[in-house]
Amino acid sequence: MRNFTATTTFDGKSWVFVIHQLNAVGQVLTHQEVPREVRSVAALWLNVDPQAVDIGRITYKRIHWSRLAS
Repeated sequence: MRNFTATTTFDGKSWVFVIHQLNAVGQVLTHQEVPREVRSVAALWLNVDPQAVDIGRITYKRIHWSRLAS
């Protein structure tokens, strides 16, 4: 199982997140959807089943979305 971390922020309309180990981004409408979508994006990126992906930590930051990857 691969373990990933993500950082997310609210851009005024949706939650934008970055999966740091993959340098992948995504967005969802509610913060409750973030963990599920982070797992789905990582699984798609790696071409594996979502159950093979573990989301270790999601950090919520109050910064502009363009600074998430920094």
